[in-house]
Amino acid sequence: MNDTDSSETKNSGAQKWVDAWIHAGDALEKIRHNNVKLADTAEGLRSFTGSVLNVLRTRPAAKTSGLVEQQRIFSKFRAS
Repeated sequence: MNDTDSSETKNSGAQKWVDAWIHAGDALEKIRHNNVKLADTAEGLRSFTGSVLNVLRTRPAAKTSGLVEQQRIFSKFRAS
């Protein structure tokens, strides 16, 4: 086997790998589309809202967003 044969074998294997992922990508996109189509948006929102309310009960919201602290840090860099 010469270098050309080896290169062709590698390219053939790589092409098979690429083709397999193209096919898998198409199948995965169909699954994703079907999942989105069948999703119960109202149930998702209820679940999300319940999760947020649960966290707020156990860990109250912060008094600041951190933006003021971030701006204070940035102003130190501007000053130097």
